[in-house]
Amino acid sequence: WNHVILSEPQQINFGGVRLFLPVPPGAWCSEAKEDRPQVELKILMSRQEEPPTMNLREFLNNAGRTGPVLESLTPAYHAVLSLEGLQIDQTKETTTLPLSSVTQAPAKVALNGLYTAVENPALVVLEATLRDRDYVHLNSGVDGAVPELGQESVLAVGDKALLRVEETLGYPTTELEYRRRFLPGEWSVSGGGSLKASSPLTGWSAPLRDPCMSHEYASSGLERLDRAPPFKQRYIPLNCEDIIPYKFVLPPSELEFLKDGRPGVYWRILEDLVSEASKAKSDAPRFKPLVPVVM
Repeated sequence: WNHVILSEPQQINFGGVRLFLPVPPGAWCSEAKEDRPQVELKILMSRQEEPPTMNLREFLNNAGRTGPVLESLTPAYHAVLSLEGLQIDQTKETTTLPLSSVTQAPAKVALNGLYTAVENPALVVLEATLRDRDYVHLNSGVDGAVPELGQESVLAVGDKALLRVEETLGYPTTELEYRRRFLPGEWSVSGGGSLKASSPLTGWSAPLRDPCMSHEYASSGLERLDRAPPFKQRYIPLNCEDIIPYKFVLPPSELEFLKDGRPGVYWRILEDLVSEASKAKSDAPRFKPLVPVVM
């Protein structure tokens, strides 16, 4: 490639790519230096074969076939980097670190220029800066720092998030649970004939209840139907929990479905309506709760 691109054959230019490496909170508080943050550096290598040249007929004949499988990456050089001496927002510029071969013990290197003697090392030239988490969030979308993700996609150690997961419903195991979920109808030991449909993969298609409160009836859209069902206000007991959603008019698009905050998964409801158009039930209870997590 040095005949095409002006470069040294023994050097690899990473083009100024930046890497945000999260460090555990409180790592600098340890009195013992060996317990302070250290980074394991490894250089991995793999043999790359150039794809063979093909004419148009050979190219068409190979359509759909898998290409050559790349060899697995194997370690070539390694070192243990100490972050001792880093100060917040102060860049250690142009630091050269020697890495030892994998046949030797990992070289111990530091950003202040101290390192153990290494025979035939691989040299890594880098810059390092200690930043806080807010700086990473604000600068994650700039050129050279994961521009394809954006700042909302960067997570750091200790960040809190909400994951939207899909919960599979199961038929209530007791009559008390059935009543507390405010399900319509009566509880049955056989699952009301729906135990066959209740499995870890498919779940249970639960019937929706009628709107009980006036605001539920207004929000459901049922009153705007040509043949609006009669509304009868009912009291929801205070001991009810994980209440089944009420019936509503399905919006014509998934965008309106999400905008209105309807329960359930839009495509599952449509799939159920298409496959069982003659039955008055829906997969809407298969809602997606928000689960708190800590990264």
